[in-house]
Amino acid sequence: MKSRYLVRPTEKEDWLSCTETETELSVCLLHPVGPNAMLEVRDGLYKQGNSEPYHQHDVGSEIFYLREGTVEITIRGLRVPMQAGDMAFIAPGLPHGISFPAKKTVWRVFLQGMDVNQRRENRNRIAAWYPQVWDDPAFCEMFNGLNGSFPCKQPAARAAELSEVPEVRTPSFAWATFQVPGAVLRQVVGRWETGGLYEVWRIVGHKGLRVEWNAPHPNWELYQVICGEVRLTTPDETVTAKPGELLRIPPYCTHSLEVLTDECELADMGCSIRLLNLLEDLRSMEQAGEALPGDPAQCSCLLRRYGCFVTKWQYQNQTIELYPGRMESAEKEPSLPKR
Repeated sequence: MKSRYLVRPTEKEDWLSCTETETELSVCLLHPVGPNAMLEVRDGLYKQGNSEPYHQHDVGSEIFYLREGTVEITIRGLRVPMQAGDMAFIAPGLPHGISFPAKKTVWRVFLQGMDVNQRRENRNRIAAWYPQVWDDPAFCEMFNGLNGSFPCKQPAARAAELSEVPEVRTPSFAWATFQVPGAVLRQVVGRWETGGLYEVWRIVGHKGLRVEWNAPHPNWELYQVICGEVRLTTPDETVTAKPGELLRIPPYCTHSLEVLTDECELADMGCSIRLLNLLEDLRSMEQAGEALPGDPAQCSCLLRRYGCFVTKWQYQNQTIELYPGRMESAEKEPSLPKR
């Protein structure tokens, strides 16, 4: 049965739309949300020999996640291979092209500020009503330009090492790593790369870890399960997400996430929390011998400085209770370490 929160890419009832050609099946899994057109997700199934020509986008960012197969990606004239589990972050203005040498490649794209679904709908209408215009180079240039895509001349790409192309990020890549009770958090995409809009984190959680959001909060959340299983509980549904599946949770939705298997890994693909700042400041407090505020309201006030609305963190015998419910600040704000 179709869920409000769980997206299963292998189930056609969860597809919002699809486009199929002889070499490609493109599936829209999630439409963009919010004023910045965040958290749009598409899956592509590519056959051997397909390619995306060298181009750049004037607006919006893309995160490519290779679920299956192999890919050769060219960035700034440097060509590197990608393996299953790798990510690539494509910022606005970054020239890139992709080729698909494997017999079958499953390629997931997370988009911000682009609304590819609307662009494909426009393309389909043009193909149905004005098919002849695709033979007009001036029209094609105009259409691509209106959608923020700028075609580039294909370079004579040089085979490069991954260290030369930092936009490609293997599963072990991290800008920063933090250990918290029941989990290890690794930052994969920084807020400085996304114009301050979001961060991306890989999270390895241990079985039994449970996190609650039981206060009104304005953030959309999007998680991709990489391995293991995670249970999402809301007032109206309880669902279990498995590898390759997505969980998207709307604002102001009370919910909890619980890790059901050992060494479960998921990716927070649109983290609006200033999580790096929060974790760095908590580490600084620990190094300075400062404890978290003992009063849950004070602790909650501290977290909300960073846009974090977690109300309970539970692992094994350790439970951190934060202030649930109301949004007002505490009478006295907690002090922060100097940055």
